Amino acid sequence: MGENVPFEIDEVVFPAGRSEWDMYIVKEGELSLWFGNVRLTDLGPGQTLGNSAILIPQVQRSAARGNRKGSLLKLPREAVIEFLESRPERTFQQFCVNFFKVWVEIL
Repeated sequence: MGENVPFEIDEVVFPAGRSEWDMYIVKEGELSLWFGNVRLTDLGPGQTLGNSAILIPQVQRSAARGNRKGSLLKLPREAVIEFLESRPERTFQQFCVNFFKVWVEIL
């Protein structure tokens, strides 16, 4: 269901202001989320990143950068929505709860 997105050390994976609604899972390596010169957090294998939640057009100073060479599994928004729509409503509710817990923790 996903597409492999490789990244290198110090490569800016999601440049400032990029706005997509896709979701990514770190397959290998490590990324860090930045706001200007401030490092917000590091993401390792198994952790997820919904770049529209952090990297919005109004915040031109945010970005994700590779700490170690690795790759992401890109899950297109449409594929995620189709997956959740084919499951019981409770699955989507739990997905949202888990997603917002991580988002608030990062903030």
